[in-house]
Amino acid sequence: MMRVAICDDMQQQCDEIESIWKSCVDENFSYEVQSFLSAEALLHAYQQGERFDLLVLDIKMEEINGMEAAKQIRKLDQAVKIIFLTAYDQYMREAFEVSAMHYLDKPVDAAKLKALFRQAIRSYREAHYALYVPVMSQNNMEETVQLFTSEILFFESYNRKVVIHLNSGEIYTTHMKISLLEQELRSRNFVRTHMSFLVNVKYIRKINRLQVIVKYQEQEYTLPISRKQKDLVEKAFLDYRVGDCKL
Repeated sequence: MMRVAICDDMQQQCDEIESIWKSCVDENFSYEVQSFLSAEALLHAYQQGERFDLLVLDIKMEEINGMEAAKQIRKLDQAVKIIFLTAYDQYMREAFEVSAMHYLDKPVDAAKLKALFRQAIRSYREAHYALYVPVMSQNNMEETVQLFTSEILFFESYNRKVVIHLNSGEIYTTHMKISLLEQELRSRNFVRTHMSFLVNVKYIRKINRLQVIVKYQEQEYTLPISRKQKDLVEKAFLDYRVGDCKL
């Protein structure tokens, strides 16, 4: 479950941000939103052991401001994504110091905030969604492994088997059908480029006339695109790049 904290000293602003958040998720996505009307309340929650995946912080608040709160939170939590909201631009440099995801001016542009929320959700789903796949081990025995979708480059159907290529360079082989994997991963930013290939859109770097370039660090693959799939692949690629994938 993705946990979101909204911290603003105006309840109306918290409610508006939560409403924008809810417009970005579907009924199958598990999440929890908590609102805090002061940075002190948010810090107290952290000191009590609470952790969040995303913080939306107003900067200008009484007593402790949102920037100071973020600095203290970063000492406890290096992973949380932070979006700052403010009517003042003098804090932008400090926002980089705490590795903020983004810095938005007030009044909040709902479209920009939606795009950021979708990026955060996509990142969360990639990091937390796991497949449990029966694969063939080195001694030719079948075993089940856990693979996170974020580490899968692509699936290749070959000779009645499916080869799984990971970003680590590891390769697994499974007897699962690629069509079943496609059904499972269609909403996880995987696209069928060809009858034999199911590709993680995250790793697509270029689309040529009838080829797609998949790249991660030193690994690079040139994979085919069928003519009937080309429009679908291009749309998936563009949607991912602009943070407008269907969630």
